[in-house]
Amino acid sequence: MQTKEKEEEKINEKPVAKVAGFFVYFWKKTSMKKTLLLLCIVSFFSCNNKSVIFNSLSSSEDDEKINCDTILNNNHVFKICMGINANIFILKDNDTIYKHPEWVNSYEVKDFNEDGYKDIIFYYMSNYPLEKIYLFDKSHNLFRLVKNSDSHPESVKIKGSDLYYSYNRRGCADLNWDSDLYYIKEFEIHKIGNITGIGCERDDDEIKNGIYIYKTKKDSIQTLIQYIPRDSGYYGDKWEFIEKYWNENYKNFKS
Repeated sequence: MQTKEKEEEKINEKPVAKVAGFFVYFWKKTSMKKTLLLLCIVSFFSCNNKSVIFNSLSSSEDDEKINCDTILNNNHVFKICMGINANIFILKDNDTIYKHPEWVNSYEVKDFNEDGYKDIIFYYMSNYPLEKIYLFDKSHNLFRLVKNSDSHPESVKIKGSDLYYSYNRRGCADLNWDSDLYYIKEFEIHKIGNITGIGCERDDDEIKNGIYIYKTKKDSIQTLIQYIPRDSGYYGDKWEFIEKYWNENYKNFKS
């Protein structure tokens, strides 16, 4: 009886063994080709783009808890991972090089300054938009915090220039707002202009409803260059106004 059962087990094992053997044989025969193909693909992107981003899941023991994005910047592999407790850490060539000390709601990987390398933006839970920008430093192959970026949320780069403009809510159900024009130098924001919208009635006679446009000099000294009267209320065209004004007039603020 035992002999018959063993014979049946051997018969059942044969198809499995054959299938397993086939995959081992197939892998051995094709692994070199696959490796060469992978190297060709990576080399193509490395030569034609300064940075490539892939979405993946961490291969650590916390696979089910940690979501990672993998970035290829300047021939180095970086991983930015978010843990189950919203903690962030960055790895370079599989070595942890940075642990973010603050709780982060989400993050975004994008080429913020359009230099061909991927950067990282951290977003925080707040009553007002709050974010921090980490630009890739190609000289040292790491990500560096842009000083004062947390005061300039929702920033947009003006095409064909090295300038950016932001958008900030300033209270009264977003009836009051402002937008800064700035550039980044040595990983620090330098403001050169500002548009302030006041749509909320105030008791102070010196501040009237309308749009104020300022030129900002060193030490944050602002000079009013234009005032556009507006009635109180929500300015539904403010997004178009901000974009159009900065794109058409940014050169006047560079001197």
